[in-house]
Amino acid sequence: MSEGLAWLDRLADPRGGALAPGRVGLFVCQVCGDVDCGVLSVALERSQGVVRWSRFGWEGQGDGIQLVDGAAGAKTFEFSEAAYDTLLRSLRTRVTASAREIPAAGHLWWKVDPELVMDL
Repeated sequence: MSEGLAWLDRLADPRGGALAPGRVGLFVCQVCGDVDCGVLSVALERSQGVVRWSRFGWEGQGDGIQLVDGAAGAKTFEFSEAAYDTLLRSLRTRVTASAREIPAAGHLWWKVDPELVMDL
């Protein structure tokens, strides 16, 4: 659970993570979760009440950042800073409140009827 909470913290402020300054990982290796295996990352910027995700790229194994052109059909995603921070706080509260030990299954998401479980 601590890794998942640390990830939510980096989505709020990417400083201090394993990636280049100002970058945050969105998806990591589904087998081991190690950034060295590869991670889809974005540049996270805050300015004038807006949070921007831009410069999507694949990082791993010391190869630097290989930028992905137009991930998901967009080059930049913009979010209201207030709504973004509210969502991250809400996710943190929900993860903490519903914490339970679930053995890792080699993937991050799976369905356990009737709920969706995140392996953080």
